[in-house]
Amino acid sequence: MQPEVPKSAMQSQSKLHIQIRSLAVAGIAVLALHYVQRKYLPGLLPVTGWHPNSQFRKWLGISIDALGLFVLLGTLFMSAIWTYVAFVNSRAENNQLDCWIDLFFVVALYLALALS
Repeated sequence: MQPEVPKSAMQSQSKLHIQIRSLAVAGIAVLALHYVQRKYLPGLLPVTGWHPNSQFRKWLGISIDALGLFVLLGTLFMSAIWTYVAFVNSRAENNQLDCWIDLFFVVALYLALALS
């Protein structure tokens, strides 16, 4: 017989699943944004042969690129850790379907990174 899980623990577990999926989607969105910026706005971000018109545009491009990469790095790191925590916590519930869905989102994030 499994021990009964309190409702507050179940609610926090469901919030964790939402956070993991949101992180993965945010990481994929950052990758898509970088792709669009590099393809359609080549003068804004630092790319090969980049020659900005002014110092302001230079630092603006570097800042946008750094901020996007920082968000991407955070999503890659935290989504993997939180997915592990979700799997560990789901053993008591005996319901791992949400964890497998989370893992699918995280794998999609890493696959999008590999394809970018």
